[in-house]
Amino acid sequence: MQSTTPRASQRFTPHPLALLVRQCLGAGLAVAAVGVAAQTSTSGTTLDEVKVREQAEAIGGLQKTYHGGQFARGGDLGILGKTDQMNVPFSTTNYTNELIQNQQALTVADVVMNDASVRSLQARGGYGDDFQVRGLTVSNTDVSLNGLFGLSPSTRIPLEMIERVEVLKGPGALTNGVGPGGSVGGSINLVTKRAADTPLTRLTTTYMGTAQFGAHVDVGRRFGEDNQWGVRANALVRNGEGNVDGGRQRADVAALGVDYAGGRLRWSLDAFATEGKTRQFRPQTAFRAGVTQMPAAPDNRTSIYPGADLTDDMRTVMSRLEYDLNDSTTVYGGVGYTHNTNEQHFPTAGLRVDGLGNFTVANGYYDAYNKTSSADVGLRTKFQTGGIGHTVALATNYLDQEIGYFYQLTSTYAPSNIYNPAPLPTINFPRGNPSKSSELKQHSLALADTMSFDSGRYLLTLGVRDQTIEQGSFNVNTGAGTSYYKAS
Repeated sequence: MQSTTPRASQRFTPHPLALLVRQCLGAGLAVAAVGVAAQTSTSGTTLDEVKVREQAEAIGGLQKTYHGGQFARGGDLGILGKTDQMNVPFSTTNYTNELIQNQQALTVADVVMNDASVRSLQARGGYGDDFQVRGLTVSNTDVSLNGLFGLSPSTRIPLEMIERVEVLKGPGALTNGVGPGGSVGGSINLVTKRAADTPLTRLTTTYMGTAQFGAHVDVGRRFGEDNQWGVRANALVRNGEGNVDGGRQRADVAALGVDYAGGRLRWSLDAFATEGKTRQFRPQTAFRAGVTQMPAAPDNRTSIYPGADLTDDMRTVMSRLEYDLNDSTTVYGGVGYTHNTNEQHFPTAGLRVDGLGNFTVANGYYDAYNKTSSADVGLRTKFQTGGIGHTVALATNYLDQEIGYFYQLTSTYAPSNIYNPAPLPTINFPRGNPSKSSELKQHSLALADTMSFDSGRYLLTLGVRDQTIEQGSFNVNTGAGTSYYKAS
């Protein structure tokens, strides 16, 4: 018996790990008992206040913003709808009105230049705005308004009536179709302002440069049952010296947005008019072939074409409608019309700038107009097939555009220099009326399916778009057709 006692003692001695587990279990039971006692105690314990914050759904279905309010979490991706940027395989940047105000931006170029992959092709204070998105050109006429192409002028758009600037650095031809200017690789969409639930009355005054003053009034109200109806009005007057000595920049804007946000029905109407007048607008020039050394840059407050003026007007109206057929299916549509005109002196170099800054220049008129109708209609629906979720979108859009111009130059060229610009040659002919130069009609049909797998952890988007472009050119003097193109 004595020989078995040591073996039994060794066999049933608890392992150190078992002792540790037993101690932890004992401590856990003790904590649980204390917890139960605390719950049943009649003395009670007052906990600190916990605040949970979340942004309310924005009027118009705008995506919520990140902390700070200057960037939105997503935007309008055409056929894919208003989508969180974390749910799409494209790179997007969505700027809010908060950023526009904080940076005192005046034009779209002032906003999109925050992105290193987007650059403006025009100088500030020049004729207008044009952009490159990852090296691919997006003209100002290809900037969409509330998702509709062709409603933007060739000059620039004031931001006083804009709530969001949405930049897509990806397949714009799939999500939105080809723009009237031919852009395919990226897109810029502007979203107009809507009245918020909180009443707004704001007056902003500005002073810029040496003597440019401005006043902007922004008023928003909602009314009716559950604030279903909203009105947002913006007005701007800005005038004074621009960024060229002796020049002047004037901008007048009047914009009105009306919307209805019901349970299933959402509708909006926008109407705005803008007028701009720039005296001494900043021109662009080029260098002669064979120049081996760039001349030093002239004073940036000097115009090399003194006396060049630009006047531009825009009249636009648009409307959008969405209706939820049920909880998973929505039909939508939009329509818009714009009439844009601009009149300008159009100095043109004969001999371009040489290494010493010398060039020759003629003077003339280049006046143009643009009449565009644009529309889209579509359907989005969600359903399941087995364990796969589907978000299917079917959409079509249409654009009808007429462009005309009057262009004539003086027959004489005057010598000038970028450091000491000479007066422009006197125009010795009457200003003519612009005549039709081209017609553009384009329409497309698109289908996309975003499939979700593993409870939405993985998304796969497949899409196809067929677009037809029909364009004709005309002689502005005779009105006769000179060329015709149609392709799909």
